[in-house]
Amino acid sequence: MLDSLFVKNFRIFEKLEIEKLGRINLIVGRNNTGKSCLLEALHIYAQRADLGLLASLNRIREEDWLFRFSPEESQGLFVEDHPFRFFFHGADLTAPRNHIEIGEIKNHQARLKLSIVDSTRSGQGSLPLESSDSIADRAKRKRSALMMKVDFGGITVYPFDLIQDFERRLLAERPANRFLFNRTHMSDVQVSQLVFTGDLNVKTVQTWWDQVNLSPEHRERVFEMLRLIEPDLREVVFVGHLRQPTAMALLGKENRHLPLKSFGDGMNHLFHIALAMVNSRGGFLLIDEFENGLHYAVQPEIWRAIFTFAEAFDVQVFATTHSMDCISAFRSASREREDALLFHLGRSRKKSEKGRIVVASYDHEELALTDLAEMEVR
Repeated sequence: MLDSLFVKNFRIFEKLEIEKLGRINLIVGRNNTGKSCLLEALHIYAQRADLGLLASLNRIREEDWLFRFSPEESQGLFVEDHPFRFFFHGADLTAPRNHIEIGEIKNHQARLKLSIVDSTRSGQGSLPLESSDSIADRAKRKRSALMMKVDFGGITVYPFDLIQDFERRLLAERPANRFLFNRTHMSDVQVSQLVFTGDLNVKTVQTWWDQVNLSPEHRERVFEMLRLIEPDLREVVFVGHLRQPTAMALLGKENRHLPLKSFGDGMNHLFHIALAMVNSRGGFLLIDEFENGLHYAVQPEIWRAIFTFAEAFDVQVFATTHSMDCISAFRSASREREDALLFHLGRSRKKSEKGRIVVASYDHEELALTDLAEMEVR
């Protein structure tokens, strides 16, 4: 588990420090204060900047839009336009000191560091790019290799050339969804699962289910959580086509069966959380918009189940919410629990900090004394 969190130059965060983390961490704040960005940072840290993950996060946010251009339309694009730029603070690849750092506050050695370097310049150091250097210009001259540099635990790798990626995908008319790199560049990868708003990829859910299905104990844990919404549920099975299976709920002694989606968004969201929890053993479970589809009355029991399962599976949980009901349920479930913390993200009101994102932390005792009506969550 992470004891603290340090994030530098990642998306909206110029620099963010959280001095103490718990096993269960709820992140609140208004829109555009970095709640989802914080989950992404943790996911990237755990996966050691896996390039497939970076590509997937770009795709979810539609930051890869420029790869939909034809080769003719892409002639005027610049190296600095690569979608990976959005991970850097200010969406700027060219700033010499704009490298990403994610990890613990005191343990510098265990921080993940991500930067873009020009390997043809001095010692793969800073990145002075000419603004007139388009993708087409660089492809013609073949004069540079613009490499992603990843540092972690004393190991440095250069897994990816942004210019080569642009050349192949824009100039050689390769499919826009095909990323041309080696994804397995770090061996010390930590387990992490991300549950975000909306339908998860069917393949992801099926993979999670296959792992759960190997253990009767794990299957029962998932069903136990689903029974918080539907007490009559006995089992869940997948039926239908292998490429598009349907999750079916079996109910009662007579095994009545209904598609799980017929129970509504909340049931499916809880199903994904339960599957991801079991598949996060020894790692991180990251939940975006925890309250999605869940009635306020059931949320305290769901939080209590998450506390229990997280301890059993040795999982550190990070969740975000916009809901005051969710915060109230978390407060109710976390009484007397020292491993539960709430973090409020907001923009600094100091003129000198120019709207920098800052964090306020609440343990279970402070949260019990806090007037939730004064907490900004929307």
